[in-house]
Amino acid sequence: MATVMRETERKYEAPPGARLPDLRSLPGVAAQSEADEVRLEATYYDTASYDLARAGITLRHRVGGHDAGWHLKIPAGDAETRTELRLASDAEMPTEFTDLLTGRLRGRTPRAVATITTRRRASTLVDVTGDPLAEVALDSVTAEALGGTAVLTRWTEIEVELAEGVEDGGELLKAADRTLRRSGLRRSTYRMKLEAALSASDPRIFAGPRPSSRKPASAGEVVRAYFREQFEELLSWDVQVRRAQPDAIHQMRVAARRMRSALREFRPLFTSQNTNLESELRWLGRELSGARDEEVLRDLLLDELARIPAESVLGPVRARVGGNFASRLAEGERHVADVLRSRRYIELLEALDAFAADTPLNADADRRATGALPSLVRHSQRRVKRRMRAARHASGEAHGTALHDVRKAAKRARYAAEVASLASGKKARKSAKALKKLASTLGEHHDSVIAAGELRGLATRANSEGETSYTYGVLHERMNERARRFAERAEDLWSRADRRKRTAWMK
Repeated sequence: MATVMRETERKYEAPPGARLPDLRSLPGVAAQSEADEVRLEATYYDTASYDLARAGITLRHRVGGHDAGWHLKIPAGDAETRTELRLASDAEMPTEFTDLLTGRLRGRTPRAVATITTRRRASTLVDVTGDPLAEVALDSVTAEALGGTAVLTRWTEIEVELAEGVEDGGELLKAADRTLRRSGLRRSTYRMKLEAALSASDPRIFAGPRPSSRKPASAGEVVRAYFREQFEELLSWDVQVRRAQPDAIHQMRVAARRMRSALREFRPLFTSQNTNLESELRWLGRELSGARDEEVLRDLLLDELARIPAESVLGPVRARVGGNFASRLAEGERHVADVLRSRRYIELLEALDAFAADTPLNADADRRATGALPSLVRHSQRRVKRRMRAARHASGEAHGTALHDVRKAAKRARYAAEVASLASGKKARKSAKALKKLASTLGEHHDSVIAAGELRGLATRANSEGETSYTYGVLHERMNERARRFAERAEDLWSRADRRKRTAWMK
């Protein structure tokens, strides 16, 4: 199994013949070790269209240094931090890594795209206790991009990389940045060595779409950019789901939901209905929902149980609640893993990629975004209003169902407003924020209703095994009261989200 590290670093361009900087004056630094020199040789692998490198991912095999072997680096939230997985092996490309990259590779075998040789002089910054704070490295790099024509590039750079687990590492990096800039260095243009090597071979590899000369952008440009962004989000979370990271399934489902909402709410801008893509995104969201929903219910019940006075908790309630969900959670996670390995999922990714690359837009999509998008958001807002009106006239179980319908409409309207905010700015963002609060509140209501039903089953099983059901009754009443509170709060949030001041931009 791979060793997992968190890598946070900053790179600086340095002239040939540069020296390793002295950073002993940085706050918290007590000493800087003598420099060691090592030669590192790495072969980098990617698809023919550089799908990994474009996403900020590197897959390499390195010889030399203390961490020789296979390395996989994945973005971890900001431009300076990546998660690094290491396998100390000289064997063939590990399936552990290619399996994690299934969403990006989609059946394509990575090939060697560059070799990079680094002559590194490095020293360690330590604190007063001798614990490492950061490594400072001076790298003399020779890179060869292995495209149709091999291109050799040489450069020098300085890296400052935080040691694992350092507190206030951001402040240390800022201080190092000020010192290095004062000495005449500037931040590197490239996030990683591979990007520098490949860009020297073909600058178009990392070139994004050219900005439109029209201001504001057309409706079609905005929708296409949003869709592409959410597709990239889906692929990023795909890796994290395969690594079983917290909240990854939820975030992946949100990305799928946003794409589906864009297809539905902005349907008048497309040349085709895209119903198959919509239905496949609905399928994906449904398949991802099981494990996430079970986790939410378990945490809600355990948190509410913790709020009950100890004298009111009779019997092994916590153990029964936890045990009730343990097998279901495990089954849900196995199911998600099967879905992400399925041919159907891979075909969906291919279809989404093709749609994002060549979105079928019609003449209406050429209209200015600030003119075309707000009116489409208005239709979404009106749908919420109709469903809210219907919920007010419902009672009993029908009321809960109606509020759930309001929640789904509020999500669609929220995502539509998010798209429009790319052109309409602050007012649309405020609408999206207000609708998010409404949808989140109704989500809490829905979770409470479902949890109350779950408690009835738990109480029945407890009774059948000779346990008292008293605590389950207390929890059931608290869930019902919780649902009532959130339903009332939703009314207030909707009145704020639908007031004229908030919706005037939806002209």
